[in-house]
Amino acid sequence: MKRRAAVIGLGHQALEDHLPGLLASNRAELVAVCDNDPDTLRARQDMRHVPGFTRAADLLDNVAPDFGGPSSPRGTARSLAGPDEPDRTRSLRLVQA
Repeated sequence: MKRRAAVIGLGHQALEDHLPGLLASNRAELVAVCDNDPDTLRARQDMRHVPGFTRAADLLDNVAPDFGGPSSPRGTARSLAGPDEPDRTRSLRLVQA
């Protein structure tokens, strides 16, 4: 059974490491992407044919991935859900290399 994966942040690290790794895996499938830049998001979303979101919270509410790979500057992964959402009932298992 494949695990449902999401990538949050679509910069260099996502393009060079996270997305290629997920797409080559026989144990995971990419089900959504997220980036706060709408133009970047649209380009990557269309290329991968998956739903795209500008907020991680919206991704969690709509897609419910099994895990996610934050592609954000080191030390910022935990802030991706946003300060306005301290009582989130959904969570995402973050995987950071």
